[in-house]
Amino acid sequence: DMQGFAPGTGYIVSAEGDGHYPHSPGECSGNEESHMGLCYKKCSLLTNNEYPHRVAANTCCRQSPCWNPFNLDTQGKYCEGYGVGGGLSREEQCPHKPLANSV
Repeated sequence: DMQGFAPGTGYIVSAEGDGHYPHSPGECSGNEESHMGLCYKKCSLLTNNEYPHRVAANTCCRQSPCWNPFNLDTQGKYCEGYGVGGGLSREEQCPHKPLANSV
């Protein structure tokens, strides 16, 4: 049984359960998703649902398996392309830690 060896599985999950990574206290805004402890604008919104799954800071995936390079799209670098925050406030223009007062 290999469950629990990868982040987001077994005991390496956040309070939200399987498939969710441990993260700092707080939450991302509704138009954001958490990846590696930071909040990014959702890939589904950035790509019109063509690449809805975030797999890296600037990379979104069309469908599983996401290790298949033909299912990936990478755009920009930090704070541009797919590596942006939700932009609901000045603090959210770039990827950021979850905000304690976000819902």
